[in-house]
Amino acid sequence: MKSNLAGKHLYSIGEVIATLSREFPDLSISKIRFLEAEGLITPLRAPSGYRKFTNFDRERIRYILELQHDHYLPLRVIREHLDAVDSGTEKPIALKRKEGLGERLSTNHLLVNPNLNNAVNAWLSPMEFAQMCNSKIELIEELIDIGLITLRNNKVHSSSKDIFNVVIDLTKLGVPVKHLRIFKMSTDREISLAEAITKPARQRKGKQSNQQADEQMVEILSNFNKMHQMLLSANLKDKLS
Repeated sequence: MKSNLAGKHLYSIGEVIATLSREFPDLSISKIRFLEAEGLITPLRAPSGYRKFTNFDRERIRYILELQHDHYLPLRVIREHLDAVDSGTEKPIALKRKEGLGERLSTNHLLVNPNLNNAVNAWLSPMEFAQMCNSKIELIEELIDIGLITLRNNKVHSSSKDIFNVVIDLTKLGVPVKHLRIFKMSTDREISLAEAITKPARQRKGKQSNQQADEQMVEILSNFNKMHQMLLSANLKDKLS
């Protein structure tokens, strides 16, 4: 069976950086990963696990970067703006670098392929999200309660399905859902620490201070993630040796 994406070009994370680096020389893999972690972009996942980006994803990244670089908006404000654009309650901001780019981020272009759950960039009610995941609503409500799935304005973002899938994999391995709260607690502590470290940069005068703080936070959280992976790997080697 042919993929529904046949004929549509998908970009690797490296190709996205290559096509945008002329406009944004400081764009990095960690930056794109951070945007995904913050729910600002939702790239597809190949069977191998690698991220794959559509033209829409690439243009959305360009839009986010311009809002940071040219409009000096912090990620929190950009996230709220994109949520409003996605829901159709707010129009995209006119961009300077590429005329008409913002219009391509309107709700008419959000469904890259309705047959791929990960390609849907939408806000759903908890019941709709449960139906999309083929799950009982009670499990979704539990994940919302412990903070693994975020509820905004009584809506769940479709990208949370990735988290849901990991939860299912862990429960199949015998990990009780209630014990997964530690991941939310750990993430909250790390973000709080990163915010405290970047606070002086945000308090400095100058319109680029927020941008610099955002970049600093990206690198801090990226290195936190690397530390997690290295410590888990080291501990696993000790246990298996």
